[in-house]
Amino acid sequence: EHSERLGPRFHAAEDLAGVDSERLQTLGQRLQRVARDAAAESHPFDDVAAGAGGAGGNAARRFRTLIHGDPKAANLLLHEGGAVGFIDFQWTGWGLAATDVAHHVCAAFAPDALAQEGALLDHYHASLLAAAAEFGGAPSLPSRAQFQAQ
Repeated sequence: EHSERLGPRFHAAEDLAGVDSERLQTLGQRLQRVARDAAAESHPFDDVAAGAGGAGGNAARRFRTLIHGDPKAANLLLHEGGAVGFIDFQWTGWGLAATDVAHHVCAAFAPDALAQEGALLDHYHASLLAAAAEFGGAPSLPSRAQFQAQ
């Protein structure tokens, strides 16, 4: 149904010129085949992930936290005085904090700014540690190296 309705729009798109229409029509099916493995990599402590070939189980469980799931700029509210808020919690669930950080950094910055990935992550980690200390957060947050490994 979707391919019938949206197909002509896709075929008219200049950036899809030369894309095989059969491959385009089967994209959803092909993505579903790899979705479970992708989830296992992103959320390795999950029981489903463990069964799908992910690291699974206890090794990553200590890094499990509640994540937003879609921390792009459109879901972020900045208030006067520096308060920050989120909307759109349909993807919220248990996950790795690094997943939200990576998603936000990739969605918020221009591609050329991502060349400074290390500096961005260093700043994020330092800010996280400062906020945790200020607000009595977790006494032993993962090190910068552990975040990078995630």
